[in-house]
Amino acid sequence: MLKRAAVCIALFILSACQQSKEFARPAPDSLVLGQVTRQDIESTYGRPYSERTNLISAPAARGTNGGLDSASGRFTVLNYRYSDPAAVFFAGVKAGQKIIAFEFFNGRLYAYNFISNVDSDSSNFDEQKVQQLEDGKTTRQQVVTLFGAPTGRAVFPGALLGHEKLIYEYATGIGSDRISKRLEMLFEGETLESFRFVSRTGAPEPAYPNTTPIPIVVPTR
Repeated sequence: MLKRAAVCIALFILSACQQSKEFARPAPDSLVLGQVTRQDIESTYGRPYSERTNLISAPAARGTNGGLDSASGRFTVLNYRYSDPAAVFFAGVKAGQKIIAFEFFNGRLYAYNFISNVDSDSSNFDEQKVQQLEDGKTTRQQVVTLFGAPTGRAVFPGALLGHEKLIYEYATGIGSDRISKRLEMLFEGETLESFRFVSRTGAPEPAYPNTTPIPIVVPTR
Protein backbone atom coordinates (compact mmCIF):
# COMPACT_ATOMS: atom_id res chain seq x y z
CA MET A 1 0.00 0.00 0.00
CA LEU A 2 2.84 2.38 0.92
CA LYS A 3 4.65 1.50 -2.32
CA ARG A 4 1.53 2.25 -4.34
CA ALA A 5 1.10 5.59 -2.57
CA ALA A 6 4.74 6.44 -3.27
CA VAL A 7 4.23 5.73 -6.99
CA CYS A 8 1.16 8.00 -7.05
CA ILE A 9 3.06 10.80 -5.35
CA ALA A 10 5.96 10.40 -7.79
CA LEU A 11 3.60 10.66 -10.76
CA PHE A 12 1.96 13.70 -9.19
CA ILE A 13 5.34 15.44 -8.78
CA LEU A 14 6.36 14.50 -12.34
CA SER A 15 3.18 15.98 -13.82
CA ALA A 16 3.74 19.20 -11.90
CA CYS A 17 7.29 19.46 -13.25
CA GLN A 18 6.24 18.87 -16.85
CA GLN A 19 3.74 21.69 -17.06
CA SER A 20 4.59 25.35 -17.64
CA LYS A 21 4.90 27.81 -14.81
CA GLU A 22 1.82 29.89 -14.01
CA PHE A 23 1.11 32.74 -16.43
CA ALA A 24 -1.57 35.37 -16.98
CA ARG A 25 -3.45 36.50 -20.07
CA PRO A 26 -1.07 38.79 -21.99
CA ALA A 27 -2.12 42.41 -22.43
CA PRO A 28 -2.65 43.05 -26.17
CA ASP A 29 -0.22 46.00 -26.20
CA SER A 30 2.51 43.87 -24.59
CA LEU A 31 2.96 41.76 -27.75
CA VAL A 32 3.81 43.60 -30.96
CA LEU A 33 2.92 41.15 -33.71
CA GLY A 34 5.59 40.93 -36.38
CA GLN A 35 8.33 42.03 -34.00
CA VAL A 36 8.33 39.74 -30.93
CA THR A 37 10.77 36.82 -31.15
CA ARG A 38 10.89 33.40 -29.55
CA GLN A 39 13.59 34.66 -27.20
CA ASP A 40 11.26 37.43 -26.03
CA ILE A 41 8.53 34.90 -25.21
CA GLU A 42 10.81 32.46 -23.42
CA SER A 43 12.34 35.24 -21.34
CA THR A 44 8.84 35.90 -19.97
CA TYR A 45 7.17 32.46 -20.00
CA GLY A 46 10.14 30.11 -19.72
CA ARG A 47 10.50 26.90 -21.67
CA PRO A 48 7.33 25.77 -23.48
CA TYR A 49 5.26 22.75 -22.47
CA SER A 50 5.57 21.56 -26.07
CA GLU A 51 6.44 22.89 -29.50
CA ARG A 52 6.25 21.99 -33.16
CA THR A 53 7.75 23.33 -36.37
CA ASN A 54 6.56 23.00 -39.97
CA LEU A 55 8.12 24.14 -43.22
CA ILE A 56 5.38 25.36 -45.56
CA SER A 57 5.57 26.49 -49.15
CA ALA A 58 2.68 28.71 -50.26
CA PRO A 59 2.04 31.02 -53.23
CA ALA A 60 2.64 34.72 -52.80
CA ALA A 61 -0.27 37.05 -52.14
CA ARG A 62 -0.53 40.66 -53.18
CA GLY A 63 -0.01 42.97 -50.23
CA THR A 64 -1.67 46.26 -49.47
CA ASN A 65 1.43 48.11 -50.70
CA GLY A 66 1.19 46.50 -54.12
CA GLY A 67 4.08 44.11 -53.48
CA LEU A 68 3.96 40.36 -53.08
CA ASP A 69 4.13 38.75 -49.64
CA SER A 70 4.84 35.05 -49.31
CA ALA A 71 3.76 32.68 -46.55
CA SER A 72 6.51 30.22 -47.43
CA GLY A 73 8.86 29.56 -44.56
CA ARG A 74 9.18 28.13 -41.08
CA PHE A 75 6.15 28.05 -38.79
CA THR A 76 6.84 27.37 -35.10
CA VAL A 77 4.25 27.00 -32.34
CA LEU A 78 5.16 27.22 -28.65
CA ASN A 79 2.52 25.81 -26.27
CA TYR A 80 2.21 26.61 -22.58
CA ARG A 81 -0.16 24.84 -20.18
CA TYR A 82 -0.78 25.40 -16.50
CA SER A 83 -3.12 23.66 -14.06
CA ASP A 84 -3.30 23.07 -10.33
CA PRO A 85 -2.07 19.47 -9.92
CA ALA A 86 -2.75 19.52 -6.18
CA ALA A 87 -6.46 20.00 -6.86
CA VAL A 88 -6.49 17.03 -9.24
CA PHE A 89 -4.57 14.77 -6.85
CA PHE A 90 -6.29 15.58 -3.59
CA ALA A 91 -9.79 16.56 -4.66
CA GLY A 92 -10.15 14.04 -7.49
CA VAL A 93 -11.58 16.66 -9.86
CA LYS A 94 -10.14 18.36 -12.89
CA ALA A 95 -8.56 21.64 -11.88
CA GLY A 96 -8.87 24.87 -13.78
CA GLN A 97 -6.44 25.14 -16.67
CA LYS A 98 -4.71 27.87 -18.63
CA ILE A 99 -3.40 27.24 -22.13
CA ILE A 100 -1.61 29.65 -24.43
CA ALA A 101 -0.07 29.17 -27.87
CA PHE A 102 2.41 31.49 -29.58
CA GLU A 103 2.81 31.12 -33.35
CA PHE A 104 5.91 32.32 -35.22
CA PHE A 105 6.56 32.81 -38.93
CA ASN A 106 10.25 32.86 -39.81
CA GLY A 107 11.13 33.72 -36.22
CA ARG A 108 8.58 36.50 -35.65
CA LEU A 109 5.35 36.27 -33.65
CA TYR A 110 2.32 36.58 -35.92
CA ALA A 111 -0.39 35.10 -33.66
CA TYR A 112 -1.21 33.98 -30.12
CA ASN A 113 -4.25 32.72 -28.22
CA PHE A 114 -5.07 32.14 -24.54
CA ILE A 115 -7.79 29.94 -22.97
CA SER A 116 -8.52 29.74 -19.26
CA ASN A 117 -11.30 28.40 -17.05
CA VAL A 118 -9.51 29.57 -13.89
CA ASP A 119 -11.92 31.90 -12.10
CA SER A 120 -9.28 34.54 -11.33
CA ASP A 121 -8.12 34.72 -14.97
CA SER A 122 -11.02 33.36 -17.01
CA SER A 123 -11.29 33.84 -20.78
CA ASN A 124 -15.09 33.49 -20.63
CA PHE A 125 -17.17 36.04 -22.55
CA ASP A 126 -20.87 36.82 -23.04
CA GLU A 127 -21.91 35.19 -26.33
CA GLN A 128 -25.32 36.92 -26.12
CA LYS A 129 -23.56 40.13 -27.16
CA VAL A 130 -22.44 38.65 -30.49
CA GLN A 131 -25.76 39.75 -32.00
CA GLN A 132 -24.70 43.36 -31.45
CA LEU A 133 -21.84 43.05 -33.96
CA GLU A 134 -22.32 44.60 -37.41
CA ASP A 135 -19.99 44.15 -40.35
CA GLY A 136 -18.67 47.47 -41.62
CA LYS A 137 -19.96 49.39 -38.58
CA THR A 138 -18.70 47.99 -35.27
CA THR A 139 -15.38 49.48 -34.17
CA ARG A 140 -12.52 47.82 -32.35
CA GLN A 141 -13.19 49.91 -29.24
CA GLN A 142 -16.84 48.85 -29.23
CA VAL A 143 -15.73 45.20 -29.37
CA VAL A 144 -13.45 45.68 -26.36
CA THR A 145 -16.30 47.38 -24.51
CA LEU A 146 -18.59 44.42 -25.25
CA PHE A 147 -16.21 41.54 -24.60
CA GLY A 148 -13.15 42.91 -22.83
CA ALA A 149 -9.57 42.38 -24.01
CA PRO A 150 -9.23 39.64 -26.66
CA THR A 151 -7.77 36.26 -25.72
CA GLY A 152 -5.78 36.22 -28.94
CA ARG A 153 -4.71 38.19 -32.01
CA ALA A 154 -3.30 37.34 -35.43
CA VAL A 155 -1.89 39.14 -38.47
CA PHE A 156 -0.60 37.79 -41.79
CA PRO A 157 -0.24 34.85 -42.42
CA GLY A 158 -2.84 34.09 -39.73
CA ALA A 159 -5.14 36.74 -41.21
CA LEU A 160 -5.62 38.56 -44.50
CA LEU A 161 -2.84 40.88 -45.57
CA GLY A 162 -3.34 44.33 -44.06
CA HIS A 163 -5.87 42.97 -41.54
CA GLU A 164 -5.84 41.86 -37.91
CA LYS A 165 -7.87 39.07 -36.35
CA LEU A 166 -9.16 39.35 -32.78
CA ILE A 167 -10.04 36.11 -30.99
CA TYR A 168 -12.19 35.32 -27.96
CA GLU A 169 -12.22 31.70 -26.82
CA TYR A 170 -13.34 29.75 -23.76
CA ALA A 171 -13.72 26.08 -22.84
CA THR A 172 -14.63 24.19 -19.68
CA GLY A 173 -15.97 20.84 -18.51
CA ILE A 174 -15.09 17.21 -19.19
CA GLY A 175 -16.41 14.74 -21.77
CA SER A 176 -20.06 15.22 -22.74
CA ASP A 177 -20.30 18.15 -20.30
CA ARG A 178 -17.55 20.04 -22.07
CA ILE A 179 -18.54 23.42 -23.53
CA SER A 180 -16.40 25.45 -25.91
CA LYS A 181 -17.03 28.70 -27.76
CA ARG A 182 -14.93 30.82 -30.09
CA LEU A 183 -15.47 34.24 -31.64
CA GLU A 184 -13.20 35.47 -34.45
CA MET A 185 -13.35 39.01 -35.83
CA LEU A 186 -11.44 40.38 -38.81
CA PHE A 187 -10.54 44.06 -38.78
CA GLU A 188 -9.28 46.34 -41.53
CA GLY A 189 -8.04 49.32 -39.57
CA GLU A 190 -10.47 50.07 -36.74
CA THR A 191 -13.64 48.73 -38.41
CA LEU A 192 -15.01 45.20 -38.22
CA GLU A 193 -15.02 43.59 -41.65
CA SER A 194 -16.45 40.16 -40.77
CA PHE A 195 -16.87 37.79 -37.83
CA ARG A 196 -17.59 34.14 -37.03
CA PHE A 197 -18.94 32.60 -33.82
CA VAL A 198 -18.93 28.85 -33.03
CA SER A 199 -20.25 27.16 -29.87
CA ARG A 200 -20.10 23.41 -29.20
CA THR A 201 -20.90 20.97 -26.39
CA GLY A 202 -19.04 17.74 -25.84
CA ALA A 203 -16.09 19.02 -27.87
CA PRO A 204 -12.70 17.39 -27.17
CA GLU A 205 -10.09 19.37 -25.28
CA PRO A 206 -7.70 21.10 -27.72
CA ALA A 207 -4.02 20.20 -27.66
CA TYR A 208 -3.43 23.95 -27.79
CA PRO A 209 -5.61 26.96 -28.69
CA ASN A 210 -5.04 27.42 -32.42
CA THR A 211 -5.30 30.90 -33.80
CA THR A 212 -5.83 29.37 -37.22
CA PRO A 213 -5.96 25.65 -38.07
CA ILE A 214 -3.53 25.85 -41.01
CA PRO A 215 -1.59 28.99 -41.99
CA ILE A 216 -2.83 29.89 -45.46
CA VAL A 217 -2.59 32.93 -47.70
CA VAL A 218 -5.78 34.57 -48.92
CA PRO A 219 -5.25 37.51 -51.30
CA THR A 220 -6.90 40.77 -50.30
CA ARG A 221 -9.55 42.17 -52.58
